[in-house]
Amino acid sequence: MNPGDREPVTPPVPDAVSRASRRPPGSDCPWSALAHEQSLTSLSPTDEQQLKAWVAAYGTPQQVALRCKIVLGAAGGQPDAAIAEELSVNRKTVMLWRNRFAEQGLNGLWEIAPGRGRKPTYSQETVADIVKATLERKP
Repeated sequence: MNPGDREPVTPPVPDAVSRASRRPPGSDCPWSALAHEQSLTSLSPTDEQQLKAWVAAYGTPQQVALRCKIVLGAAGGQPDAAIAEELSVNRKTVMLWRNRFAEQGLNGLWEIAPGRGRKPTYSQETVADIVKATLERKP
């Protein structure tokens, strides 16, 4: 074989890139950004209307409104990083709520972790006693 007859040498592909390119789109790989990006591609018109109503409503808790904005951005095709930057949250927060909505739907956005929020001043037992006393006695 003559030196001019050689095939051109292609540079080796880094290991991480070659693994990522062999992975099918939307794979279940937990570290795959593509899996998170594609977990929510579209919304039903009913869901979209409900999310927009919750964002606009005065009485919607801010944490729920934020989650709705995340889902609306994801359904609009924005990447996680862009949504995170726009809403000033961590990208992992965007991935969490995108996936939670994909798994649980609208009801999943309203779940509040135990221990969050203001603690009640009176226990439910005390409130029940006050209501009972108010209804049974004359002032």
